[in-house]
Order: sequence, then structure tokens, then C-alpha cells
Amino acid sequence: MRRGRWGFAALLALACAAAAPRANADTAKLESYPRALVERPFVLPGGVFTWEAWGGTALHKAGSAVPFFWPLFFRWGANDRLTVLFAPVPAGLRWQIHADADGFLGVGIDVGFGYNSVDGFTVQPRPSVTKQWRLGDSWALAATVRALAEFRSKTGSGHPGAGGSLRGTYQISPVVGVSFGPDVDVLERSTPETAADLLLLWSAGRRWDLSTEIKWSNKSSSAAVVGAFYL
Repeated sequence: MRRGRWGFAALLALACAAAAPRANADTAKLESYPRALVERPFVLPGGVFTWEAWGGTALHKAGSAVPFFWPLFFRWGANDRLTVLFAPVPAGLRWQIHADADGFLGVGIDVGFGYNSVDGFTVQPRPSVTKQWRLGDSWALAATVRALAEFRSKTGSGHPGAGGSLRGTYQISPVVGVSFGPDVDVLERSTPETAADLLLLWSAGRRWDLSTEIKWSNKSSSAAVVGAFYL
């Protein structure tokens, strides 16, 4: 097991080293990416790569607290309209249809994987559409509508659903922004999940973001600190 972990770490280091020359060549693209949360588009500029590490605690309804740490989340701007998400395998896409000073329109898909003793392995695709409206220099409002599905290996069954969110963003200072709002998911044969999310983001430098994300819901709650490094 240890050899496998060290082997993966070595491959990751080699991949980052291989990507570094191209990333340095795309410095101008990175400079064009806004540091203000309220001004950020739906996708990364083409050629920009981010490496993110997540750490925090999840509190389940039963009362058990579970710490978590995941240092292998990546985003890659394939071009100025398409961003690919890795965790570390490909786990999502973002496609920006339109963007201007008044906001943006984009579509995306995320794929989640899980396992539990009742359902076995689960796969959860989540296609979505997001529209953002700029409400001035410091405010923005975004609405997301998504379809849900969960496929379970033990039963061989699939369960459809739908969800959505509404988020307001306020830029506190040129490099500090906050985003907040409700989120609802309804999946067949499961209790609907209603949640409230709060994200506080500090653009610590041209290549660094540090954020805190807190989520409260009727099923579980969590608090996480996220560090993002831009290449």
C-alpha cells in the first residue's frame, strides 16, 4: 500500500513538472482571471491549471463527526470556454455558453462515486445549468437547476431526481468575497435534502486562493478550508 501511495505521489509530481512550462507560458491568461469572486466567470481561462486541497469536518445527523482531507482536486482550462475537473480522475466538466459584464450562462456535469454496505457502489451524475446576473460592482446573483440520478450496484437500480440552488455573492474588498444561499436536492426514494451554504474566499495572491466553506443541511453539516494554487 505504501509503495502504491509513493508511486502515485511520484506520478503526480512528474505530471505537475511536465505541466509547469506550459503553465508559465500562459501567465498572461492567468493575469486575465479576476481575483474578485464576484467578477469570476464560469470557467478558467484556457491553459490555466489549479491544484486544490480540502480539509475539514463533516457532522452527520446521528451526531458523529468525521474529519476529512483531500489534497488531489484539480481544474484545467482546456480552452476559454471549457474547464475539466479531476479528483484525481476526471469528475466533471464546465462549459461557458456566454459571458459579459452582466454575468454568464454555463452548463456542467459532475459525477460522484461512493460506496456503502446497503447499496454497494454508487454513481451519481449531476448535469446542470447555471445563470449569473451582475447586480452592480459588488453584487451578483446566480441560479442553478440540475438533474440528479443515482445508480446502485447491489440492486442494479437507478433513481432519478432534480435539484437547484440560488446564490448571492458580495465582494467585501478587492480580494475578499462571500457567497451564500439555499440548495435543494430531491432524489427518488430518498429524503429530500435542503441545505444552506456559505463560502468566504480570500485571493491571497495572484497564484493563491484560501477559502472557508460551511454547509448546513437536514442530513449533515460540514466545514472545510480549501487552498488553491494556480499554475
